[in-house]
Amino acid sequence: MHRLTTLTTTVALAGALAACGASEEIEVSETTVTAEQTEATAELPASISGYSDEAKSDMAEDNLSEADIQGVLDAAHDGRAEIEFDDGHFELEFNGIDVDITPDGMVLEADR
Repeated sequence: MHRLTTLTTTVALAGALAACGASEEIEVSETTVTAEQTEATAELPASISGYSDEAKSDMAEDNLSEADIQGVLDAAHDGRAEIEFDDGHFELEFNGIDVDITPDGMVLEADR
């Protein structure tokens, strides 16, 4: 009887392990942060100081809120947004939203 119990337990455990092994693979995404992005992130404005008339117009046209724009800046600080520095301002892109912002926090343009 002891052998039969051990055999039954072994078969049950083998089946359970096989079932666990059949789970789907988890995809892992990697983000590469360049030296330029690290330097740019350090120089990004900590907050938004204001919006140009063009930015306000763009935001109204594309139905973007100030919270949407702040979200792009936050993503840039977290290394989740694309960052370029060109012509004295940062060009940020995150989740389809493009934001041009000066080092002092003035949003020049914001659109989808």
